Amino acid sequence: MCQANLTVVQCTQLVPVLPCGCQTYVNDRTELDKIKAQWDAAGCQATILCPAIACPAPGKGACVSMNSGDVCTSVPTPIAGTD
Repeated sequence: MCQANLTVVQCTQLVPVLPCGCQTYVNDRTELDKIKAQWDAAGCQATILCPAIACPAPGKGACVSMNSGDVCTSVPTPIAGTD
């Protein structure tokens, strides 16, 4: 979670998304690192099929206002030569 109305920089910590491994941004990765360590220690593996496509480049993080609460999201890096 984040607060879209704040002017401070948010959503700056890049973390892997279990189980597929693509990355996204969060404000604080402390709890996620603990969960990932437990996942690894338990020998967990993906039990769902992940898309057979490459993960998109995460670009940078941004806080986006949503009805259910503001959330961090990845903003893709624009491809050179496109507007």
